[in-house]
Amino acid sequence: MFKLVNPIVGVLLGLTACLPVGGAPGDGLRTDEILDRHAFIPKKRFPPLPGKVIGVLVQCPESALTVEGRESSADQYWFSADGGSYQSVYVVVEKSPTFPQLEAPVGSTGERQLFENLSLATTQTLRARGIRGEAVLVEVEVNGGRGSPPADAFVATKIRRLDGTAEFPARLVRLKARALERYQQWTSLEALRIESELEKALRKALGQRPVTGPREEAEAVYLTWLNKEQRYRIHFLTKITNGAFEYKGGIKIDFSVPGGTQSGATTKVSRSTSLRCGTQAGVEFGRGFQITKDGEFDRIFDLPVQSFQEELNSKVNLGPGVAPSRSPR
Repeated sequence: MFKLVNPIVGVLLGLTACLPVGGAPGDGLRTDEILDRHAFIPKKRFPPLPGKVIGVLVQCPESALTVEGRESSADQYWFSADGGSYQSVYVVVEKSPTFPQLEAPVGSTGERQLFENLSLATTQTLRARGIRGEAVLVEVEVNGGRGSPPADAFVATKIRRLDGTAEFPARLVRLKARALERYQQWTSLEALRIESELEKALRKALGQRPVTGPREEAEAVYLTWLNKEQRYRIHFLTKITNGAFEYKGGIKIDFSVPGGTQSGATTKVSRSTSLRCGTQAGVEFGRGFQITKDGEFDRIFDLPVQSFQEELNSKVNLGPGVAPSRSPR
């Protein structure tokens, strides 16, 4: 846990697991089935870090952070190594530090150490270090070479970019694009089976009730570097939902925006907010790719299609006289 000479929070870790199940038709690669669904995109699992470690820096990995209930600014970079969750990274800056003084846990025991003149790793603070692009492989010196216990953040006292060098020739951003193309091809081939599983989930959840929509689809992407295997891992997770909903509340909000024909005139606008209630069902599935530092795909990890259902806001009581508003289209 980091402690500002006013505070910051940290959490603990775990690792992924998988089971060999044979080859995937058309890929010619070994395919493993993920056993621990919750680790496919890790949720607040932070491995201890040595004094020097290789990992990936990813700019605003918002979709993966959302799975954990975390957020990122658009220009912030996050670090992941050995299947761990994304960690915040602090760097030393010469001018206008965001954190003039910051205490960090260091070493295997988490002893506190004071660091000075720090800011978060962002496009601006990393530019002088030669770090550009949405995803890069780097070697970092952690907390002045003392390493870190399981924590959600650390100080990168030195950073060196590795991808695109003689030792690590493949560019990570290009590998991500190639992996996404493979994932999209796979989901296209599996589309009928996925739709069938979604239909079964909806029928099981709704019975004879009609599906009202909206159908929604969300995708998360996660990147990491495995030091022992010397491999990249890139995971894609897709969640598709639909259901039978009504929208309660209809709270009216009035506000003004610039408009009209006269200078300084405004136009009054009304919007209604509403709370989605009802039964939601859906499917979740994914596929991960393991890639060598030379850019060769050598293994696949499948997250099988799994259905689910849930009741949304079933205990909400908005009181008498509150009529449901129309479902948005």
